[in-house]
Amino acid sequence: MKISFCTTCMGRRQHVEATLLKNIQDNLPKTKDDPEVEFILLDYNSKDGLQDWIKNNAALKPFLDNSTLVYAKYPDATHFHHAHAKNMAHRLATGDVVCNLDADNYTGKDFARYLATEFANGEHVLSHFTFGVMTHDPDKNGFFGRISMRREDFLALGGYSETRFKKGWGYEDTDFIMRAMKLGLESKPMFNKEYMGVIAHGNEERVKNTLQGVNSKDIDDVSAGRAKNRHRNFILSSYFTRAQANHGNRFGEGKLMGLDNQPLPALKKLESFVSIAKRNPFAVKSFQATMCKRAP
Repeated sequence: MKISFCTTCMGRRQHVEATLLKNIQDNLPKTKDDPEVEFILLDYNSKDGLQDWIKNNAALKPFLDNSTLVYAKYPDATHFHHAHAKNMAHRLATGDVVCNLDADNYTGKDFARYLATEFANGEHVLSHFTFGVMTHDPDKNGFFGRISMRREDFLALGGYSETRFKKGWGYEDTDFIMRAMKLGLESKPMFNKEYMGVIAHGNEERVKNTLQGVNSKDIDDVSAGRAKNRHRNFILSSYFTRAQANHGNRFGEGKLMGLDNQPLPALKKLESFVSIAKRNPFAVKSFQATMCKRAP
């Protein structure tokens, strides 16, 4: 089995500097039974020297050389579009299982081994954290986007919804989990504190490069728990949308460059994608029950 960790970044070099090498080292296979890993880093046109830091980092070079670390840059971005960036990174992945890994996240030691166990025997499941494990400090809750599934299921879902979340940060992860349950994937919530490590920071870091700007009231409301009715309505509206986003085969498109500014194959409309054959009619009830679960 191969696990692909997919990270996106725009203007967050300080977070990548702290987490990237540590995460690679914590997940390298140690026995023949451990899964292979790859770390996709999608540079969404950062202006803080991220590309040069990656290129000149001697500790990262062996992992670039053996493709454990894959770097790509999307030079056309003017603002950070979370859903589009995540879709690009996931489409670059070659693993059996894809895992979204935010730039400010520490996986924890042997997280890849944990995921391999969850997806053993070809299971089509959804591995994710729940609202029930959120801390009282919203600045430390940045692990919620750690969502994993089989790559073929990611393609079947059409990735994250780029058309619904054009402004940037907020709700795209919740919508993605909701649609995965709607597709019929079995939810496997994570409660392991050793996998919840994040670099704590405020909402201004999350939105400074998005169209929402640094004074986004929406994000403050969500973090402060003042958006319960809006959240409930969002979940219900997600249920009545298609499980498959972005018309299924049109997402994460764009031209990419490599570490030495050489053009990489452009991500275009997929010629084929996995069609959806199953649908969970109890998705809303399943979502509500699952997302409120706390550790046993």
